[in-house]
Amino acid sequence: LLPEAREIVARCERLLLQAKGDALRGLIRIGAVGSTLTGILPRALASLQSHHPNLDFEVEGGFSVELQSRLKAGELDVALISEPRTVPAGFAWEQMASEMLVVIAPIDCVGNYDEEVLTSYPYIRFDRRAWYSHLVENHLKQRKIKVDVKMEFGTLEAVSTMVFFGHGVSVVPQRFLNNPFPMPLKSIPFGHPPVMRGIGILWRRDHAKTPLIEAFHSELLSQHGFERQSA
Repeated sequence: LLPEAREIVARCERLLLQAKGDALRGLIRIGAVGSTLTGILPRALASLQSHHPNLDFEVEGGFSVELQSRLKAGELDVALISEPRTVPAGFAWEQMASEMLVVIAPIDCVGNYDEEVLTSYPYIRFDRRAWYSHLVENHLKQRKIKVDVKMEFGTLEAVSTMVFFGHGVSVVPQRFLNNPFPMPLKSIPFGHPPVMRGIGILWRRDHAKTPLIEAFHSELLSQHGFERQSA
């Protein structure tokens, strides 16, 4: 749709919501990266549904690049993704928090520094379609750290399981959980200071469901005790 036509549709949908007497009634289609699916997202959705019982949602997982493409195509209403290099025209980005990248290794690993561990064990790379994987690769190149890549997977669970059974080490985001890795693993901050990746939401500025998206964002922030800053 052209911007003018999209705005007309958005206004009509807002009027319809208001006529029903509840601006937070409807369906929100959410895309989310893997670390959030087993971290902050389930708790945020439970809280969202408790506070707004007339609001329904659909969730799909994926890599940031894929979710952004689906968002631009109108197949999603909002995406919980890694911070994009550039925000697409007509879209809004609000960072929620930062995830620290850590080196994970078997619990009996004797190394205490990221470079020492990464160069002493086979390396398990996270899928290169993930934006954060490029962040890791760039940092390794900057520090001239050469790793011996033996495996590549697209889920944190697969990577951490292989590490647990002694097949190598990896660099992954540390999820927002009291126990971010279900199996006992050694974790060491990656970088000095640690490399961080921004996590937040991306959505179309003129979206008819902006009130629903804002409510979703507020629930995400509340799960970490953050206060939303007014623009």
